[in-house]
Amino acid sequence: MPEGRIHFLGAPLDPITLEQAVELVDGAISSRRPTLNASLNAAKLVRMQSDSELRESVEVCDFVTADGVPVVWAARALGHHVPGRVNGTDLMELLFAHAAERGYSVYLFGSEPG
Repeated sequence: MPEGRIHFLGAPLDPITLEQAVELVDGAISSRRPTLNASLNAAKLVRMQSDSELRESVEVCDFVTADGVPVVWAARALGHHVPGRVNGTDLMELLFAHAAERGYSVYLFGSEPG
């Protein structure tokens, strides 16, 4: 989906902004294209080193965002331009607001009762 995907410390990362992430989702909805997003934080990055199932699930995502300043700093320290963090919770809240404005329905899948 987004151009310019980088790979660092064994993980993919798309250097995009929060607004660009919303645009990607909106484009996927408009074209009725299923889209997967992963939010990459430091804990997930470390766990991916030894958890091949997690690593594979992140690698197949259409876009992977930097969910935390440590990921942004690490990518920048390794010479990659990452515009900033895209917190997963912030993205979800913006997507809910965007869905309400556009009249999109939202379906939540997963979690446990309570």
